[in-house]
Parts: sequence; structure tokens; C-alpha cells
Amino acid sequence: PARSSDEEGDQEDIVTGHDKIDPGRLPAKIFRGATHMVIVFWALGLAMPFSRFKELNSRPLITDVVEEVLDPDGQEHEEEVQAAIGSGPDGLPMLVPYRYILELP
Repeated sequence: PARSSDEEGDQEDIVTGHDKIDPGRLPAKIFRGATHMVIVFWALGLAMPFSRFKELNSRPLITDVVEEVLDPDGQEHEEEVQAAIGSGPDGLPMLVPYRYILELP
């Protein structure tokens, strides 16, 4: 321990606490935790193609689209169509009409 002298000339021990600190422990703990997290994410990434998540992820997003249509008589009416988000020939996103086939001819 280091010694200091005050105005009266008495010698006192300076208590710093540096003898109880392990400076490499916190960075090693953070690095070990981050490595474990990367291992878990890597394992999940390997397991995802074989799990039920693949089936949930492959379903298209379907929405109801309401459009106003003009009859040949000039009357306006609304038609509701279900559409899925897809991509066109140019690769841009587009709404693809989605219809349920109730009966086959």
C-alpha cells in the first residue's frame, strides 16, 4: 500500500481498491456472451429451413382490395377482390388477384 503524509506528518495508508479489480474479466465476459449469442443465432438459422417456421413464412400476404368499377350503363359499383403481394415480370411488387376455387368443372 502507498503511504501519504498529511499536514501533521502522520503516515496513512491510501485505500484504492485496485488490488481487488480484475481488469480483463468484464471484456472477456462480454465477448463470451456475444459468442454464445452468435452460436445460438447460427443454430436457429440452420434449424429454420427444417422447422414449421418455413410453412408459416411461405404463405403469401393476402389482403382485401376494393375497387370501383364503371358498368357499361355508367353505374358505379364496388367489387371486392382478395389479392396477394407478388412480383411482376419486371421484378417490382404488385397485387396478384387471389381466388379460391370452390368447384372444379
